[in-house]
Amino acid sequence: MSAALKILGIGILSAVVALGLGSLPFMQRFEHQTLDLRFRLRHKTSRDSSTDRPKFIHPNIVFIGIGDHDLQKYGTWPWLDRGLQAQMLQAFATDETRPRAIGYDVIFSIDPYGKKQREADAQLGEIVEELRNDKKQREAAVKFSRILEDLRNAEEHPEAAVSFDQILQNLRAEKKHRDTAAGFIRILEDLSDARKHRDADIQFSRMLKQLGNVCLPGMAQRRAQGNTAATKSGKVDHAWLQSRAFPMEGTAPNAPFDPDHDISGALPLFRDHSVFGVINAERDDDGVIRRVPILIREGNHWLPSMALRLAMLYHKVPTAGLTVKRGKEVRLDRADGTALVIPIEEDPLFQDQTLRVNYRGNLLDFKNAPFGEVVACVEGNEEALHALEPDLRSALDGAVMIGLTAIALDAGAIPLISNTPLVAVQINTLNNLLLGDFLRSVPWWGMATITLLPSCLTAWAIQKFSAVKGMCIVLIPFFLFLGAAWFLFLKASIWVPMIVPSSGLILSLTSATVARFTGEEKQKRQLRKTMQNYLSANIMEEVLRNPDSMQLGGVRKELTVLFTDVRGFTTFCEKNPPEKVVPLLNEILEVASNVIIRHDGTLDKYIGDAIM
Repeated sequence: MSAALKILGIGILSAVVALGLGSLPFMQRFEHQTLDLRFRLRHKTSRDSSTDRPKFIHPNIVFIGIGDHDLQKYGTWPWLDRGLQAQMLQAFATDETRPRAIGYDVIFSIDPYGKKQREADAQLGEIVEELRNDKKQREAAVKFSRILEDLRNAEEHPEAAVSFDQILQNLRAEKKHRDTAAGFIRILEDLSDARKHRDADIQFSRMLKQLGNVCLPGMAQRRAQGNTAATKSGKVDHAWLQSRAFPMEGTAPNAPFDPDHDISGALPLFRDHSVFGVINAERDDDGVIRRVPILIREGNHWLPSMALRLAMLYHKVPTAGLTVKRGKEVRLDRADGTALVIPIEEDPLFQDQTLRVNYRGNLLDFKNAPFGEVVACVEGNEEALHALEPDLRSALDGAVMIGLTAIALDAGAIPLISNTPLVAVQINTLNNLLLGDFLRSVPWWGMATITLLPSCLTAWAIQKFSAVKGMCIVLIPFFLFLGAAWFLFLKASIWVPMIVPSSGLILSLTSATVARFTGEEKQKRQLRKTMQNYLSANIMEEVLRNPDSMQLGGVRKELTVLFTDVRGFTTFCEKNPPEKVVPLLNEILEVASNVIIRHDGTLDKYIGDAIM
């Protein structure tokens, strides 16, 4: 095999092995750690001098955090006073602060009033049923059946002609059926203590309807195969879900909708007046969230993420303006004729379309307005208004994200920090979508190229040059490669893998070194076998240490040439048989040769009884 083919074979084989190892989980974990390191270094070094914030942070994204202090003051998790939420949203209902999109990273699925209302309805139903079974109480049965229907209508329709308070007032004025009315009044008075929650929910719902640009999230949980259980409390029904999903290209209008997930979402009172999107996030093997599904496959429909829906609101993209090229890109056609192209990858198992999050900042790097202080502004607190007014005004034509920052609630790891509220995932994703600032991966052919070239270069350098010079030739381009990978990440958000090319280089270096060592040892053994009878041990070692000294054509030097001869050997041979001559000649030549070699001489040839 020629040397060139040998070098090429070592380089290609090392690259192929490295690319194969790159698909193993432990190698991917190392690669992700190098990516996380780049995120952290960029976060520290790439900052805007005018704002002291990281670069590429959208100036019109405002984050409102609901922290431990807010939960202690206004309500515990998972219950949050919806009246205060409505009050807080009023801060963004003015012409000076109205954003294009508002997103909640909070699922309003708890209904503290609903349970009591259902219990009261059951108790009232029992009273009416007893009246119907008593022939003497037929008149009362008809009257209180009508009252119960009015109550149910008032609960389902807050704008009903007869309100809850009017019904309670009429019952108190009842004279003919006082005992039955007293039973109704007792149950309704117990219920009225909890009606403040219902009133707050109605206030929040009205605010959602007034703004029309608030996205309330849901969580998609993949249903086990064969599980057709009925929708449980807190789950979104299929008909409503289909109205919020995007049909895939080629789906017929009357095609059946068969979702693969159970969706936990907001209460119907809220979700009917809001935009819907899911807030699922994918954890890698090490528990770090580096990507999010922006489109979840639901049979023949796509279920959008909250960040994508907010981006569509911000960019004024209608539903028909979304185009999906699976595994490649999502295209949003804006109303002004321009388009936003989002690079995506397809989940090989579930066909969800995922986006790698280009993390630019922690929560504190975005403009912040604490929940309690925003509420205080709406209530007229001049000090809070003066402190937050610049941040609130920056939401104009921008986006607002509201989420939990309380300790130990909804927290996890992202590349920038090991433990943070997971709303940081949503706000960074939204930031990417609003700015068109995406993390892009090297394509497969680029990955193969950056792995193959270092491997072949390493094999060539180790085979061609000395160990030290070969290492220098290898390491200088390698460090240039690392610098280029960092530069591309810093300036263009291109993720160039480092572990797989480094593995190919190490494998090639090891293989080439072993091949060179094995070849040199074989060459030395052959040379020693050939020359050991002619060279002294010292000269032999010098030749083996520096085989390049044996140049073709020789080297001009000043030497001493010794010719020896045995005196009278010709006469001796004439007078004695060969059996006597040969042993004597061998003994003479051996003694002379040992003396020559002992003094680092070189035996050129034997000429009969002569030595040169």
